[in-house]
Amino acid sequence: MAKMNLSIEQNDSGIVVNFNNEKFSLKYPTHIWSNFPDEMKDFFMDNYLFLKSVHLPLILNVNKIKLNTAPPLLKSFFLTMQFMDIPNISDFDDLQPDDLFKKFFNTSFKFNNGRVKYPNSNFVSNENSSVLSSSFGKDSLLSLALTREMNLDNHPVWIEEKGAPLENRYKRKLIKKFKEEFDINVEKIHNETILLHSYHYLKISDDRNYILSHLLTEYALLLIPFLYNYEAEYLFFGNEQSCNQSYMSKSGYKCYPVFDQSSEWMQEINKLLNISLGKKIHVSSLVEPLHDIAIIKILRNRYPKFAKYQYSCFPDETTVNNFKRWCCHCSKCARLFIIFKALNVNTKKLGFRNNMLSKKYMQYYSIFGSSENLSPYDSSGVGRDEQLLAFLLAAKNKVKGELIDEFKKRFMKEVENREDELRKKFFGIHKSFTIPRKIKNQLLSIYKEELSDLK
Repeated sequence: MAKMNLSIEQNDSGIVVNFNNEKFSLKYPTHIWSNFPDEMKDFFMDNYLFLKSVHLPLILNVNKIKLNTAPPLLKSFFLTMQFMDIPNISDFDDLQPDDLFKKFFNTSFKFNNGRVKYPNSNFVSNENSSVLSSSFGKDSLLSLALTREMNLDNHPVWIEEKGAPLENRYKRKLIKKFKEEFDINVEKIHNETILLHSYHYLKISDDRNYILSHLLTEYALLLIPFLYNYEAEYLFFGNEQSCNQSYMSKSGYKCYPVFDQSSEWMQEINKLLNISLGKKIHVSSLVEPLHDIAIIKILRNRYPKFAKYQYSCFPDETTVNNFKRWCCHCSKCARLFIIFKALNVNTKKLGFRNNMLSKKYMQYYSIFGSSENLSPYDSSGVGRDEQLLAFLLAAKNKVKGELIDEFKKRFMKEVENREDELRKKFFGIHKSFTIPRKIKNQLLSIYKEELSDLK
């Protein structure tokens, strides 16, 4: 087993992480970083570097990691988060969880001598100000539209991650048009440290791709300077109800497709940020009570001008040429395609160049038994029932296609017997744990108005 060193330093636009003699930048808008207090910058660096190292023992042959920071105040949060996601990582990558647990527990982290840094307590919040983590997917677009309707001052931030050139290129175009139409400034963080999760970059000869167990937790940390700058009382993410669905792994562990995005962990992120800011704020998902199909229905029916900007694809540059908005080579495209058909949305106008109901796309739909080419959410099986309902509604809409015929042969009898149950679940408004009381009644009244005729 080997040792590893990581270090971090700051510059005028953010921070730089040093790993294996290479530098990875985290760049903020100049006004955001310059307005962030110096004491908080030190606190931020101590905690961010540990967060960026906590997954490395699971993918590299190391048992000792040395960091050039003081011990991080938030260490226990990050260790718990990674620990809770190990069963899911092992299941998705067909590994033995006990082997990963052993590597995780047997790794020691060494810090520079120094006391734990505590944040200063001069953070001031405005009850009408919010920051939104925006990806331009359905969840963040609906969240932004809702905050506008509820008269919350919202500041959307896109975290542009190096290593996704097709996605980034298309999102830049979308954001430019969006700004022009709505006069909404979408700010950006450029994140090169995402490469510390890349098997390809780390030169690991493995079929796996990324361990992104702490994506939401990392985003929460990254957005602290924006919370300071805009004195925000709310931080909104786009985690829908399906993030709370669990399944049983092959090894007998209860798993979430991504534990970091569950409501259970979002409540821990709330504690983490309250500690970091020295004041209570609200970390929330406005779409927490809803499933995907309900989110898309509300977005397209109530906010059609926002809906046309939806981008929900993660293209693979090595296999997709002439990419526009939908690669049509991933399970996320397939899942959304059938939901659009269920809701009578014109997929050609949305930019789908291919009919994803022909048989050659069967491998991207989890209900047909494929385990390849699927995202962790789709491969876990937790989305099976929603996909069945979408196929049923598409069939009722007289949608044609080889996969509609296949669905009818395999599942029509089951789904017709369960239609009322499935409608109630996937067009229902479920219990939420993170939505602040100040806005909850107004938010739920909007959902009831939009979904009452579908349950």
